[in-house]
Amino acid sequence: MAPSTPPPPSKVSFAALTIASTAIRVISPFTIVISAAILRNNWLLYFLFESGYLLFQYLNKYMDTYLFIFGTGGHAKVIFDLAEKTQLYTHIKFVSPENIIREFLGKEVIFEEIFLSEFDSVPVVLAIGDNVLRKKVLSRILSQKKDFSFPSLIHNNATIANNVNIGVGSIVMAGAIINIDTNVGNFTIINTNAVVEHDSKIGDFSHIAPNATLCGGCSVGDNSLIGASSTIIEGLTIGDSSIVAAGATVINSVPDRMLSKGVPAISWPIN
Repeated sequence: MAPSTPPPPSKVSFAALTIASTAIRVISPFTIVISAAILRNNWLLYFLFESGYLLFQYLNKYMDTYLFIFGTGGHAKVIFDLAEKTQLYTHIKFVSPENIIREFLGKEVIFEEIFLSEFDSVPVVLAIGDNVLRKKVLSRILSQKKDFSFPSLIHNNATIANNVNIGVGSIVMAGAIINIDTNVGNFTIINTNAVVEHDSKIGDFSHIAPNATLCGGCSVGDNSLIGASSTIIEGLTIGDSSIVAAGATVINSVPDRMLSKGVPAISWPIN
């Protein structure tokens, strides 16, 4: 007696499986192979590819991913918490220029000299709030001519609008808001609850401190600090290497290397 064969899939089951498969993967090689398997009534092939895809997802989620945080201060604590909340990294370690710390927040601390000599092709984040020092540390890293990467880290609770560009190595903290058509440079910090309104531009190695507000169309140069709870009125420019003091309200544009403080802010040259 000839062995019985399973009946061909109904049009309803075929359509349902194909739609579900496409919805999960958009249009991927898995979708094409699975659809072909169903058409050929090869349910074993379908099962194998489904199982393989799920295994791929599992391994991709739980495979080892490392992040090395330069710094062991308060800013490093916040960045560590941010990095953990992204769930992108299974192993986080710290790097310190001082060879006296072995552990920080329960994680291994590697002496910077050892790290730069022994490691390569790993992601690095600079957890250094001071703009000048952050730039110096980056120079030391780049002098090794190794293939380190510098991911930008964005807190899950930050709000990033459409058409926002964030440079390499930059950090966006919890509660920060960056609105549409804004550009943030490289290795810049947008700190907790800071607001950067539409059409603004922030340079490299700058720091927008907690609760600071840049109104629409503002520009901040490189290496500048916008202090906590300060406000920059719409359309103004803050030059390179300038400081806006905490709580200041800036109502006029500020040239390079100026200190601005008060309400309304008054500016003085930085020597």
